[in-house]
Amino acid sequence: MAVTKHAVERFAQRGFKLDDTEIIMQLGTEVEDGYLVCDQECRRVEEQLRTMLRRLDRLRGARLVVEGSTVVTV
Repeated sequence: MAVTKHAVERFAQRGFKLDDTEIIMQLGTEVEDGYLVCDQECRRVEEQLRTMLRRLDRLRGARLVVEGSTVVTV
């Protein structure tokens, strides 16, 4: 996505990084002139991340044995 000089200046002033646009567009709600990240989106993503971290902790050290496209054991 192209970024104007004005946008680059505002990013710098507000402590945003250009990579933040990807997160805002993925998680935010589309509004008339762009995207808006509200508390609701943040809470939803935070819960998803907490769930993923719990699962990841449970799977620490796990090994999945696969032959071709078949799971043999775990």
